[in-house]
Amino acid sequence: MANIKFSAFTQKAASADVDFLVGYTGADNVRIAPSVFDNIYLPLAGGTMTGATNHGDNIKARFGTGLDAYIEHDGTNTYIVNATGSLDVRAASNFVIKNSAGSENILIATPDGAVKLYYNASKKLETTDVGATIT
Repeated sequence: MANIKFSAFTQKAASADVDFLVGYTGADNVRIAPSVFDNIYLPLAGGTMTGATNHGDNIKARFGTGLDAYIEHDGTNTYIVNATGSLDVRAASNFVIKNSAGSENILIATPDGAVKLYYNASKKLETTDVGATIT
């Protein structure tokens, strides 16, 4: 195949406006239909995730304009870091913290109700309307 030089490129905003993409493999020129890339990349302007995202150790999932918050796992521990303001956790009903297996409650907080604290799956403290009950 003869070497072909491209003198100008036209920018297109939508893949529907493009018949094919041109590239070079180091040995050959290639043409690729834009549809090859459909549904394999998350759109930069937002979109719906339909699968998991995998983050290796020490890779931060960042939120905010300037590393305002992030979630990270270092191979041993996981960190949820909020570098600005407060970390506000909301739940529609009970807020529950369990062990990693999900088999034991550690804390249960009920809106307009009790907060229960557990030790080894046994309730040790529960707030009430008049104070707290310690077991």
